[in-house]
Amino acid sequence: MSNALRAYNEMVHHPLAGIALTLIAFKLAILLNRKTGWLVFQPVLMSTLFIIVGLTVFDIGYEEYRLSTAIIVLLLGPATVALALPLYQSIALIRKMWLPVAVTIIVGGTFTVALVVVLGKLMGIERTMLMTLVPKSVTTPVAILITEKIGGIIGVVPVFVLLSGILGAMIGPLLLRLCRVTHPAATGMAIGLTSHAIGTARLFEIDRQAVAFSALAMSLMAVVAAIALPFMAGLLLLI
Repeated sequence: MSNALRAYNEMVHHPLAGIALTLIAFKLAILLNRKTGWLVFQPVLMSTLFIIVGLTVFDIGYEEYRLSTAIIVLLLGPATVALALPLYQSIALIRKMWLPVAVTIIVGGTFTVALVVVLGKLMGIERTMLMTLVPKSVTTPVAILITEKIGGIIGVVPVFVLLSGILGAMIGPLLLRLCRVTHPAATGMAIGLTSHAIGTARLFEIDRQAVAFSALAMSLMAVVAAIALPFMAGLLLLI
C-alpha cells in the first residue's frame, strides 16, 4: 500500500471523520438553504442526504459512522434542555395562558394521534406499522419508548419522527400564515405539537417568543403521550 493510499485510509476512517462529515454536510445544507430560500432545501433533510452521499463515496459503514459521531448524540440531551431558555424568558406569559395551553395539548394531541390512526386504517396499513406511526409527532427518545410499549417497530420510528419534524419545519409556518395564524403562542403550540425539536429550531428564525410555546408544547406532548398512548393503543385500533 502506498503512503498516499495509507494516509487517505487513515483520514477517512479516523475516529473523528464522522463528526467532520456531519459538520460539513450541515454547513453546506444551511448555505444551500440560505442561498436559494427553497423549502425543499430544508437543512436537516439536505444534510442527511449529503451524509448518505459522503458515506457512500468514502465507503464508510453505518456502524463506523455511528460510533464516530457518538459525541453528537450525547450532546442532543443538553441541546434539548437548552430550549428551556426561551421557555423561561416567556414564563410570565405562559402562566397567564395556562388554560388555552392545556386545552391545546389535550385536543391537539388527541386529534394528531386519531388522524394518523384513521388515515392509516383507511389506507389498509397493518397494525404493527400503524403503531409505529402513532408516536411520530413526539421527540425521538420518547417515541422509541412508546413504540416499544405499543408493539411498533423500534428501528423504523426514528425515520417517521424525522420526516414529521422536517415536513413540519418546511411547510408548517407557511400553512399557518395561509390560515392567518400569527399569534406567537398559537404558532409555537402548533409547531411544537406536530414537529417537535426540528420545528422548534426552525422557529428561531421566525419568532423567538413562539419558540417558548413550541418547546412547551413539545415537552408536554412527550409527557402526555408517554403516559396515555400505551394505555390507549388497543382503543385506538377500534376507531
